[in-house]
Amino acid sequence: MQLTPHPQHTAQTGQTARYVLLAADTPIGPACNAANGGESYSAVYGFSDRSAYEKFCSTSPDPLRPYPLVGGLLKNHPTGTDGSVRLVVLDAPGVQADCLHAATVDEVSTAQLKRSPQVRATYVLDRNDATGVYTPGPSPE
Repeated sequence: MQLTPHPQHTAQTGQTARYVLLAADTPIGPACNAANGGESYSAVYGFSDRSAYEKFCSTSPDPLRPYPLVGGLLKNHPTGTDGSVRLVVLDAPGVQADCLHAATVDEVSTAQLKRSPQVRATYVLDRNDATGVYTPGPSPE
């Protein structure tokens, strides 16, 4: 499948994620398809501050609560339970955004350890309107 470049597909640097959102004690994230190369992905929504996650929560029909995105959570789960690449979506604007920007769990963890206010978004996730599922791909340089 050939993806058409989305207008928002430009190299991005986002604020380092400090929070995830929980639904009943489980971090939430967008559903992801396997990429063209067959590699599988899992993602959680990550937020840099309260205003970012409150904006997102206002678009969700489910009750969500913030939880600190701590180093232990990141270090203990560098890949999904199925061996998938774990991504942290950076300050998603809402639950049905057409395009999301993400970094790997390792990249976010490193940014947090270095106290960096920003992290490079190394992945772009495109939403399929028919299914609501996202397909990850590399972010442009």
